Amino acid sequence: MQVAETITHLCPVDVCRSLILNQSFRGRMSTLSSDTAVVYAHMVVPDDQERRIPAVNLSWAHFRGKAARSIGRIALFRRFVDALDDAGPRSLTLIHLELPHVPWVFLPSCHEYGDALPVAAGVLGRDVWARNWLVVQAFQRYLLQVQCTDRLIGRLLDRMKENGTYDRSLLVVTADHGVSLGFGEHRRELTPTNAGDILFPPLFVKLPDQRAPRIVDRHVQTIDIVPTIAGVLGIRIPWRVDGTSLLTAGKPLPRVHAMTADTVVRTPVRDALKQREATLVRQLRLFHGGLYRIGRHPELVGRSIDSLPVESADGIRASVSRELLPLLRDLPPGATVIPTPVVGGISGPGVGPTTSVAVAINRKIAAVSPVYRSRSSWAYSALAPESVFRPGANAVDVFSVERRYGSLVLHRLYHLAP
Repeated sequence: MQVAETITHLCPVDVCRSLILNQSFRGRMSTLSSDTAVVYAHMVVPDDQERRIPAVNLSWAHFRGKAARSIGRIALFRRFVDALDDAGPRSLTLIHLELPHVPWVFLPSCHEYGDALPVAAGVLGRDVWARNWLVVQAFQRYLLQVQCTDRLIGRLLDRMKENGTYDRSLLVVTADHGVSLGFGEHRRELTPTNAGDILFPPLFVKLPDQRAPRIVDRHVQTIDIVPTIAGVLGIRIPWRVDGTSLLTAGKPLPRVHAMTADTVVRTPVRDALKQREATLVRQLRLFHGGLYRIGRHPELVGRSIDSLPVESADGIRASVSRELLPLLRDLPPGATVIPTPVVGGISGPGVGPTTSVAVAINRKIAAVSPVYRSRSSWAYSALAPESVFRPGANAVDVFSVERRYGSLVLHRLYHLAP
C-alpha cells in the first residue's frame, strides 16, 4: 500500500508506505503556533474587521502567506504518479489530492498565479458568498483549477498505460463533496437552496480490462465505493456495510438525507437534480464565450488596443497591486507563477458599480472586469490567460470602458511601460 493522505491519516504507518514527506518537529510546532494565532484572532476581532485576517476555512493548515495557497499539491501528485512504477500486482495506491479543492490558485497548465487576490476573495465571514464580481470570478477560478485537475488525471492515465498497469487495474476517481458558487449562498454548508451543487461530486470507476463505457444513472453514494471494490476483487467484506456495489442492480433512492452541524436537509433526488441543472444553465450563460471571456464587454478580449479609440481619462485613476509588479517587470523564462489576475484600485469622479475596466497586456485586451466595492474604496480584478504574458518586461494598460453611440471607447487610467 502506497498512500498519500493529506488530511486524515487512517492507514497505520506499519501498513502503508506514505508518499508524504513528514515535516520536522520544529516545522510542525512553528505551523501550530502561527495557525493558532490566526484562529485566536478570528475569535476576538470584531466581525467587521475579520475579513482582514487570513481565512481558516479554506485549508487545513498554513493559514498565513503563500504556503496556504498550494501546499505542494502538484509536487505530491507527481510523487504519487512516480510511485505507480513500483506498484506490484497486488497493491493499493491511493491519494487524497485536495484538487480542485480551494484554494483556487492554479491555471489549466497547473502553473500558479500570484498573491494579489486574497485566497478568500468573495467569501464573507460565515463562509457565505458575497453578491459581487468576485463570486463570478471565483466560479472562473474554480473551473480553471478543474482543468488543471483534468490535466493531472491525464498524466496518471498516461503513466499507467506506459508501465502496463492501466488495463489490469481498478481505478476510482471521486471527490468527498461539492461546492456552491451562488450569490449569497453558503460555499460548503448544505442548505435547501444549494443542494444541487453540494450533493453531486463526480464518481468514475474503470474496471480491470474494461473496454466499453457504461453509465450508472441512479442515485449512488460514496459509501458504495468500498462494496464496489470488494465486488470487483471478489472479496467478502468481514463487517457490515451500508453501501452496495455499483455493479449490482440497486433500488433507486428517492430522497437525499444529509446533515451538517446545524441543519438536516431531506431533498427529493429529482429536486436536487433540477437545482443541478439550474447551476449548469448559469455556468453556460456565464462562460459561453470561454473561461476568459466573461464580465462586461467580453467582446473586447483579444483585440489590439491599436484598433480601438483610446482617450485620456478625466480625473479617474487606477493602480495595479504592487505584489504583481516584480513579475510584470521581469517575468522569468519558464515561470511557474504567473502575474494574474491583474488587481488594483480605481478612483475618481463617477466611479461606481456601473464602471467597467479592460486590462491590456502587451497592447492586447486580455481581460475585463466590472468595478466592485473593496472595503471603503473601489477595485477591479481581471484574470488574464497565461498565454498573453512573455518573458521579461510586460506592458500593462488599464482602461475604463465607455459605450458611446453604439461603439466602445477606452479611457487610459494606468500604464506600465515594458
